[in-house]
Amino acid sequence: MKKLSYRMFISFLQHPFFSNRAFQFTRSQRSKKWIERFVKKYNINIEEAEHPIDQYHSIHDLFTRRLKEGSRPIEEGEKTIISPVDAFIESSGKVSSDQTFTVKGQDYSIVELLGSTERSNRYKNGTYLVLYLSPTDYHRIHTPFDGKVLTHAALGGVSYPVNQWGLLYGDAPLSKNYRRLTELETSYGRMTMVKVGALFVNTIDLLTEEKDWKKGEEVAMFSFGSTVVLFFERDKVKLTKQQGTSIKMGESIAEWV
Repeated sequence: MKKLSYRMFISFLQHPFFSNRAFQFTRSQRSKKWIERFVKKYNINIEEAEHPIDQYHSIHDLFTRRLKEGSRPIEEGEKTIISPVDAFIESSGKVSSDQTFTVKGQDYSIVELLGSTERSNRYKNGTYLVLYLSPTDYHRIHTPFDGKVLTHAALGGVSYPVNQWGLLYGDAPLSKNYRRLTELETSYGRMTMVKVGALFVNTIDLLTEEKDWKKGEEVAMFSFGSTVVLFFERDKVKLTKQQGTSIKMGESIAEWV
């Protein structure tokens, strides 16, 4: 009953009236007066932001803030894969032989999530990590490892919540929400980074057209919310962080083997 009620309520919020209003408000000067409350509510560390709080003119400006240089050191190491974002590791482990993985008791098909059987076959029995970004977090996305971009793709159209309630009671939001994926060829194997949108402000901006990505380089940003899912091929990586762990961009999450 709780799951049904939750899904009905979220479906109601999906109406363009609400999403358009939220989109417009967060980018407007009217939202500026809410910035200090937003910072306090979500315990945002404004001291590490690139600019003082009074230089942000909307909640969107604050949410997409850059950080002061040196705030996120990039962990060195020839085989070190870093977290592309500040996040909580919601789930991690092995993709099953039937090409599914589980988050909050829900099974997700990587064929559906990646939008292609050809793409998903590469990650059968591979390794995955689900990285959830809360409103507290820095929302710019960086490259986990040096690689050459093979493909970009945009999939999905809805914008369900991807927070704890969304993952528990929602209708498979990771594989149904609007998302943008990037597949990289590295010197150790392929990896795919899936950037998943969230409720209301469902925007994911790519910030570079370069094909050669360097570890730690800023490549995209969320306008609000969300989640990054990483996939690696079978027996290619060893995780250095497990689910239930908070992580900062630039810290090691895995190593190539």
